[in-house]
Amino acid sequence: MRGRKSALAAALAALAWAAAPGADPPPGPDAPSVILVNDRATRGTGTGEDPWTGWEGALVPGATARFPAGTYALAAPLLAPRGATLSGEGERSVIRVTAGAFLGNAPDAGGIAIERLRIACGGAASGAAPASCIQITAGGASGYRI
Repeated sequence: MRGRKSALAAALAALAWAAAPGADPPPGPDAPSVILVNDRATRGTGTGEDPWTGWEGALVPGATARFPAGTYALAAPLLAPRGATLSGEGERSVIRVTAGAFLGNAPDAGGIAIERLRIACGGAASGAAPASCIQITAGGASGYRI
């Protein structure tokens, strides 16, 4: 009986998390394996003129952040956690990195994969291109796929 109650509590926590945009995912094995990034965005429509913003919380350790076709703005440095996969739909999934921002990895966070994404550096209409919009530092970690 006790096992069923904790399984039910975990399932309810996962459902509550899925229904609350911007909320942190439940910890441990109950965290979702695939997160639709556009569902986690707080603003935007995904067009070049109105890109999705506020989606950065969709990157969680060990999960795949799925970027459906559209444009996503990144205006501040974002460090991907251990085991995160960022996966898109090729040229149709664009992360527009503005000046001063970059996509990188958390310290010693290995096993990160970036696949089928277009990363546009200096994507702000009036901003200069950043010095480097992807910064991966190996440290003690390994297993990167870009």
